[in-house]
Amino acid sequence: MLSLSDRYIVNMFLGEALTGTYVASYQVGSAPFQFLGGVFGFLVQPIIFQYSSMSVKKGAEKISSALVAFAWISVPMLAAFIIMHQWLMRWLVAPAFWSGVDAIVWIGLGIYMWVFGNIVMNALLVMKQTMPLLKISALAAGINIGLNLLLVPRWGIAGAGISTFLAYAFNAAALLYAGKQALEWRFPWQSYWIALLIAGSAGLAGKLAHLYLFESSYTLMAFAGVSSIFLIVTGTFIMLFKNRVTRDYQVMVSRV
Repeated sequence: MLSLSDRYIVNMFLGEALTGTYVASYQVGSAPFQFLGGVFGFLVQPIIFQYSSMSVKKGAEKISSALVAFAWISVPMLAAFIIMHQWLMRWLVAPAFWSGVDAIVWIGLGIYMWVFGNIVMNALLVMKQTMPLLKISALAAGINIGLNLLLVPRWGIAGAGISTFLAYAFNAAALLYAGKQALEWRFPWQSYWIALLIAGSAGLAGKLAHLYLFESSYTLMAFAGVSSIFLIVTGTFIMLFKNRVTRDYQVMVSRV
């Protein structure tokens, strides 16, 4: 109900053709973050449980360290995805599905929140509190269905994408709250804010370059130019925050 109900509601209100367009958008929008989910779900979870069996405190440290690593890897990827998503849509699906670009950013943000929620969910699993997971998933599914019924008739497949994002954002926020109640661990706010500042600045520079230097064209040359500017600005800001980045890297290596 949480991850698939949107397709049925889109089909009910908009028909099969737009359902196909939405599914194509969903595949493209979720692909980069599904990769992240594999890395931080299948690799981080065994590490956390390896230590939590010996010490709850150690398990808390592992979750916090995993979120530090997730911040530095995922936030730049999210910023790059937001400015590059139209290239992905044009390269990965047929022209008949390009109208789905209206939903793709919202879907990507939603899957990002889903992956984030899966990391903080480990706090509940470490403490063997699985009932809150059922309640949170049920509430998130209800929110997803309700928002889709409300927004799809008004905004089409963009409404379905927004519903996906809001439902997964609720899921992540509820898991974060419940996880911190169950197991005391420090959320790395400073790392996230700095990563957002770096990635946001680089993303803004890339977007402005796309608008004014490459005139919103979607050629390979424009992609290379925007990517280069994004990486240069990212590297420059990382050097400005070198001490913090180095400290976080040392934490990741020593604890994860």
